[in-house]
Amino acid sequence: MKRVWDAIRAMRWEGPRVALALLPLVLMALLYGLVALMAPPAFRAFLLAFAGTYLLAFIALASGWFWARWFASGLGWSGAVMGLAGAILQPDTWELSAFMGGLHAVVVVLLMGKKMAARFDMQPDWRERFGMDDFGVVRLGRAVTRASAALPTLIAMALAPKPEPEWLVLAAAGLGIAGLAGLLRLRTWGVLALGGAGAAVLVASPHLTTLREPILGLPDPMVALTSSGVPGALALLLFAAALPFAGSAVRYYRSLR
Repeated sequence: MKRVWDAIRAMRWEGPRVALALLPLVLMALLYGLVALMAPPAFRAFLLAFAGTYLLAFIALASGWFWARWFASGLGWSGAVMGLAGAILQPDTWELSAFMGGLHAVVVVLLMGKKMAARFDMQPDWRERFGMDDFGVVRLGRAVTRASAALPTLIAMALAPKPEPEWLVLAAAGLGIAGLAGLLRLRTWGVLALGGAGAAVLVASPHLTTLREPILGLPDPMVALTSSGVPGALALLLFAAALPFAGSAVRYYRSLR
């Protein structure tokens, strides 16, 4: 029995785990894409943006890009928390929220572990290109995961139908996306953009409006965003993504003087 157990532990399960993690991602991309085709025009922007976000995570994970695990895990954490909040706030339709949250939780669980990190995060090519040690990789991974977890809420707040556009929220979403891209390239402006996105969310929080009507008869997908604490939590995520690199950014700009 011990020999069998040792043989099972020696098997490399990273490939099947990645394949299983891809299924919820492509399912969410297809779901949001199909709903966008049937939804009223006012709803299509944020639904298509959601579909594109999950499609990007799917492509990155399938391609083995070094940041794919962080990005997909961030989306997974966001969806799992939103699913839990939706199940609590809408008990009449808790099954749908639990199902959606469970799919996201599966992605997080499947991508955990040192072997999965070795498959993605610890690839030698990008580490040599950016001169990253193990500590730097872990720090960057946490920052990317936090920024990715904030991304769906930023998109929803910015693009959901409103009586009038909230320019600060649109700016926060743009800064958040740009900051995440800059962070993956280890650019100082990416850190500043994430911090600016967090500040914009805090300033705009008293004026935030959220989607209040169902899409095609489905439960309100923005129900978890109606809480007054969501903007603060979102800003905290963005600040937490930028904070580990804030000291380095300040030292870099001082060195330019």
